[in-house]
Amino acid sequence: MSKRKIYLIISIILSISGFIVFFNFPDLDITIFGIGWHRFFLFHSCIIPYLLFLTVARIARSDVLSIILYSLCGSFCFAVGIHLFTDLFQSAKIYFPIIGSLLKGTSLDDRLWILVNLILCFIIGSMLYVRIVKVTN
Repeated sequence: MSKRKIYLIISIILSISGFIVFFNFPDLDITIFGIGWHRFFLFHSCIIPYLLFLTVARIARSDVLSIILYSLCGSFCFAVGIHLFTDLFQSAKIYFPIIGSLLKGTSLDDRLWILVNLILCFIIGSMLYVRIVKVTN
């Protein structure tokens, strides 16, 4: 079996496993801060996936390490993005410290926040999988 095929198999296994593990990451705000802070903006955004992307991009040096880190980080981005997609159809508010909500009395701002961030999560995740393709070629 070629090196490329082995890398792709590793990437697929890590991506599927990572997605399953990371899907509920945005709901960790309940565990950490309590139910009153559910939908905390930091956990329901692309901020943490983007910071993870920047970190992974700096430390991934070897082919094997790159495949592992890009696969896990990419699956994290897609898992958060899909989680945000499911949240898009619920009317709960995004919690921002100090101000609470961006616009009082409407969920439009919350849904817009979720939509923009889920799109950005998908873009970041896609960028990571493009890097996997480059490493395996």
